[in-house]
Formats: sequence, structure tokens, C-alpha cells
Amino acid sequence: MRLFREIGGFIMQKLTKSRGEHLKPVKLFLDDIERIVATLREVSSEVEITTDEYVLADLSQLSDLKHECLTTLKLLNRNPYLAVDLEPSRVWLYIAEDTPTARGLYEKVRSILVQQRRPFASALISWWFPLMISAGMVTAFLIGTIQSNPLAVGLGLVLFGFALWGMWYSHRVVTGRYSIIIPKRRRESPSFLKRNADRIILAMISAIAGGIITSLLSSLISQFIGPSR
Repeated sequence: MRLFREIGGFIMQKLTKSRGEHLKPVKLFLDDIERIVATLREVSSEVEITTDEYVLADLSQLSDLKHECLTTLKLLNRNPYLAVDLEPSRVWLYIAEDTPTARGLYEKVRSILVQQRRPFASALISWWFPLMISAGMVTAFLIGTIQSNPLAVGLGLVLFGFALWGMWYSHRVVTGRYSIIIPKRRRESPSFLKRNADRIILAMISAIAGGIITSLLSSLISQFIGPSR
């Protein structure tokens, strides 16, 4: 939709801005892709579906590719123009014109993508998770040095090892595993524990790291302040 306005006897056309957003890493099943395509078809029957190798006539052809998972898939609606780029190194959602119709479509698709983000991968590439691990590591080394406590030094080494592993894993995510598309339905996928492994691991690590940091901070504070009387 293009908006026009008459000022001083002249017709002016109001510019419509585009809108785009990089989203967190996602893991999508065929059900989720079908929901996105169905949303796009609410306004246009012509939705282009492409992988890094093929242009697909229908979503059912995803299963014919015989891949356990894909890392590249593009969904494109031309009127209004909306693109969902699921790539090895990013998830990009874009509309060419930020009109009410396009924005409504944009928000519906965004909601589906946000629901399927991968918490563990998202945490590792965020700023707060590495900061938390680093704080625990430094605290552990300080306590180990001040109190000559080998257990604290050991915990610091464990956290240091985890920090290195987190750096490797986050590099792997952002350079090749940002988007994971499983070309089969969710009910055909592995068990609940396997499907939710990321969430379970993140919860366990957060709880363990939080407990360690709290314990180490309490020990460090008591070391400087001394026992209460």
C-alpha cells in the first residue's frame, strides 16, 4: 500500500520502510515449516520454497531429499514481499515494505520461529552466559589461591574447560549449525528427552554453575570479612 498526500497543490508519496531481524538459532520440524507456509498463504497462494540445491514444488518434497537434517531453507512470499532465510550462519526474517498487512504476516512468522529457538545454543552465543562462567572461574581461582584450596582450583579448571568447550560449540553454531531443519514431523522424531536435550542440559548447567558461583562467593566473602560473631 502506497500512501499519498497533497500539500501545497503537490502530491507527495510517503516512503514505506523495510523491516528485518536476525533471530536466535532454531530447530524446525516439518510441522513448523508447514505452519509458516500456511501463514504466508493466507495472503498469497504462491510461496517459493528453496534449499541450497533445489527449488521445491511442495513441502512434501523435503522428505524426498533423504537428509536427516538441513541447514539451508528459504521461504519467499512476493506479495507482500516477505523472506524467511534459514541459513547455516543466520536466521533472517525480512519484509520489503512495513505495511499493516506485511507487518501482521511478519509477526505471525516471527512468533513461530521464536517458539522453536534452541535455548542452549542461544545461551552460548549470548553475552551473559559466558560472563557467568567466567565470573565463576575467576572466583574459584581466587579462592583456591587465597585459601590454598585444591577443590576450588579444581572447580576453576572445570569451569575453564567448560568455557573453552562453550567457545568451540558457539563457533560451530554460528558458522554452520545456526538453522536446523528436520524434514519429518515432530511425532516421528526421537523421544521427549532427546527432543528437549538442549533445554535439559541448559537447565542443569545453569543450576550447577549458579550453585558453584554462589558457594564460591560466600566462601570468598567469609574469607575477607571473617566469621560472624
